[in-house]
Order: sequence, then C-alpha cells, then structure tokens
Amino acid sequence: MSISSNSILVLYTRLPGYTLACLKTFRDLTGYEVHVVKYPADTMAPFELDVPKGFTIYKRNDFNKRGLLQLMKKISPAAVLTAGWSDQGYKQLARTAKKEGIPSICGLDNQWIGNFRQQLATIASGIVLKPFFDFLWVPGYYQYEYARRLGYPRDKILTGLYSADTETFLNTTKGSHFTKRFLYVGRMISIKGIQDIVEVARRFEKEGISDWKFQLIGNGPQSDDIPQLPNIHYQSFLQPEELRDEMEGKGVFLLASHKEPWGVVVHEMASAGFPLLTSDVVGANAGFLREGWNGFTFESGNSDQLYHAAKRFCDLGDETLVQMGNRSRQLSRSVTPEIWAATLTEIINS
Repeated sequence: MSISSNSILVLYTRLPGYTLACLKTFRDLTGYEVHVVKYPADTMAPFELDVPKGFTIYKRNDFNKRGLLQLMKKISPAAVLTAGWSDQGYKQLARTAKKEGIPSICGLDNQWIGNFRQQLATIASGIVLKPFFDFLWVPGYYQYEYARRLGYPRDKILTGLYSADTETFLNTTKGSHFTKRFLYVGRMISIKGIQDIVEVARRFEKEGISDWKFQLIGNGPQSDDIPQLPNIHYQSFLQPEELRDEMEGKGVFLLASHKEPWGVVVHEMASAGFPLLTSDVVGANAGFLREGWNGFTFESGNSDQLYHAAKRFCDLGDETLVQMGNRSRQLSRSVTPEIWAATLTEIINS
C-alpha cells in the first residue's frame, strides 16, 4: 500500500478520546493522514475509540526500536509528536526524525516543582532531551516554566498541549436547571483524593445537609471503599456518550487530587458549564478556574478546607450557580481542538 507523504506520526502511551478529537480536527483541516502508535487502553479507563477515516493505528507491542524506525521511513511524516520521553524506542525515532529535518515535538505535562529529579533534568537536558526533540509542547504556564528551565527558548515551546473535545461538551447541558450535587469523574485511586470526598460526604450526612449529593463515576481499587450513604451515588466507568447523559442538570465538578499535573476533565466540565471545586495542585486551574468567579480551590489533602469550600456552594442560589457555570464555559474556549490543530499545522508549515 502506498502511504502519502502528507502525514504525521504520533507516538503515544494510552490514546485518550480528547487527543483523538484533536487529531481528527487536524486531519479535517489539513487533509493529512494520521498514523498513531499507542499502548493498550488503561483498564481503569477503557475508552472505546471510534477511529476516524484517514487514521492508521498501530500497537506499540508490535514494534521494537528497529521496527519503529522502519515505520517512520515508510510513512515519511511531516512531523513526529511524542507523548513524553520515557519510551526509549520512541526517543530513538524522535532523534532520527530531528536529524533528518522532520520537526520532532515532545509533550510535557509535569509542573515545575523544583524537586531533585527535575533539577537533575535541567542539568542533563542537553543530553536527554535536546538531541531528540526540537519542540516541547506544554498544556499551561506551570509546565511552561519547567520547559524554560530545561533550556528551551520561547520559540521552541508550544502551549495548549491538551484540549477537551469542547464542542461535544458545550452541547451537553444548557438552561437554568441546576442539580445540587458534587460530581467526580475519574479513576478511583487514592491520589485522586477519593477518601477526602467520602469524609466530606459523611460530614454533610451527619449535619443533615440532605439537599446536596455526591456522585462519583469511575473505575479503580478505591471503588470498594466507598460507603453506602444516602448522599453518595457511585457508578463505574462510563463511555463519553453515557457520561454526557449523566451531566444533564449540571452540578459542581469536584476534583480533590493530591497530585494532578493538568487534568483535562476540568476543561471538559468547564466546557459543559459546571462550576469547579478543585484542589490547589490541579494544573488545569491555571486555565479554567478563577477563584470566586466560577469556582473555589482548597488545599490538597485538607478535607476540612474541602468541606468549607463545598459549604460555600451550598449557600449560593441556583441563579448564581448557573452563572458560575456559564463563566466556566467562557474560560473553556481558550483552548479548542481547532487551536490545537492550528498549533501543529504552524510547526509543519514553518
């Protein structure tokens, strides 16, 4: 089969639906073929991906380092986009692409926190990063700071790495009806602060705050630890179309993570018109949350602060809650799949 030279090669770990939506938009706007090498789906988030026309998907396990290089030679891509630098086979391919004048782009979503490992990376960047990647693509300014410290100049750092499938979520929930609930969507693991949410739900139940509920959706080991309380409703993982049905009536989106480099789900829920209640370590706060305007933040791991922040929502009327949700929608438009596609296209054209 003859493969068009008007193509890109994407080297990914687990390909999420929102990245697929961005790549599809890129394909629709440019006509480029999209070739994706990816890892198996995460068992805690088993998304069923509908592969669009013009895409070819490959299994990472089917290729050794030599096989990846042969694939790139066959495709002859206009750009190579790599999700991180942990996969050595991906890095070798990226280095070859860079040497051959093919733009090599690496995604970076870690926030700059200045720990020993990051300090070491800034020292070793000239060996472990710069020979492999022309550009670093970051989601927000916490990651931009890291990219600068890694020695990349401003014109080699791209922003807007992650975008929700904004059009899908913009069309989910509209109107003035507001369901009094705190909605969490994600993996049921300790780092997401699940027990903090449960503790606050217990306090609400104990204090007789019965008009607000806590709805948790997702898979993971901590799902077995969720108590059966009248104000907690748990559901296992839902496919995006099923989740959209659950989002009718809105509510407040709650993310209590103890660590969250970005959090595309924040962008998704902002697009859908949810006020936001998130811990202060969530990277996406920088783009989609303005304290007191469309949501509140609290100290990560501090369930008492989470409780008081949640109570602030309980004291607001429906009209104010809907207004906050509409403000979330406004902020969500700062990044879209179209903007993502335009960023990639600019690099290819330059």
